[in-house]
Formats: sequence, structure tokens, C-alpha cells
Amino acid sequence: MDLRRQLVKKIQRVFWIYLGEIFVVLPEDLLPTVHPKVTCEFVAITRENCSRVEDFREKDLAAEFLEKVLRGEKGFFAVRQGHTAGSIWATINQSKVPTIVRGFMKLMPQEALIHDIVTGVEHRGIGIGPFMVTQILPILFQRYGVSRVVIDVNVKNTASLKMMDKAGLHAKQRALAISAFQKLAFHKTLKEYD
Repeated sequence: MDLRRQLVKKIQRVFWIYLGEIFVVLPEDLLPTVHPKVTCEFVAITRENCSRVEDFREKDLAAEFLEKVLRGEKGFFAVRQGHTAGSIWATINQSKVPTIVRGFMKLMPQEALIHDIVTGVEHRGIGIGPFMVTQILPILFQRYGVSRVVIDVNVKNTASLKMMDKAGLHAKQRALAISAFQKLAFHKTLKEYD
């Protein structure tokens, strides 16, 4: 893991201010499947294939991917011509009470948060990100019985905001979250969108 990424992760565990655009998808929302410009498969991430992240990201992320699988997170790879081109993750609140995930996002029971959507540099600009988003949504609703999916995107992440638009999604609100020691300390909706 590069030094900058390690430092950011350590800081976020202590204190994090997050301003994000919040996208919400319900089972009844009809979203067309986005097809990338190249043929891709959508493959579940398992204990056995975590190392495939090394096709498009840092070598040491295989251990992080394995940890996510063992925690029960649902991950998928986009595979292009036999090579992994991207990944997407979802955390589902399978408990009977609300919970805070990733240190800042409150999820009600049977809600899911989509996060860590990454496409390898050499695979960007051909629709793989929107493809992964529109592939994971029906899986979360149909296979896992999720009642609502939330996707948060940092307001400064213009590439991811464009990806959400290409996936047919529109932000529902802008929210500010502050977490301290991985606990939500403050949350405020700043703007509601029509």
C-alpha cells in the first residue's frame, strides 16, 4: 500500500470530515443495465479469488479484500478478457437495529451501502464503473433482500459523480458527516434534491 493511502486510512480512523452526494436506490426504481464498450463478466469476490485485485491495483490489497469477504461484505470484480478490470463492494446491515458503517454512514436494517468502486487505470473511460453499479443493484435487491441501497460520493470526486450519472442515478441529498475514532459524531443533511 502506498504511503499516502496508509496515512489517509490512519487519519480517517481518528478523525474524518466527509462531505458527500448521497444517492438512494429502491427496488422499484427501474434502472437500465449499462453495458460497457467491451465485453465484461461480473464475478463475485471470494476467499479463493481475492488476489485477482492485483490485476489492476496494488499487490497488498489482496489481504484487505480477504478481510472484507470474511466480514461479510459483498464484492464483485469486472473481468475483461480474462483480466480483472475493476471492483465494487457493498456492506449490508443484516442486523435488526440501525448501524453505522465505514465510520460515517447510518444504515437501517436490510439497507446496503455501495462503496469502493474502482476501475483500473487502463480500463477507465469505457463504461466499466457504471456497468458494475447497475450489475450489483439487482443482486442486492433480489439475492440479499435489501430494501434500500445508498451510494455516497465525495463532492470532490468528479469522476465518480459522472459515473453515477452514466449509471442513471441522481443524488438525493448532500450531507456532511464527521466521525471520530470510527464513531459517527455529527451528521447533517445540507441540501435535498428534487
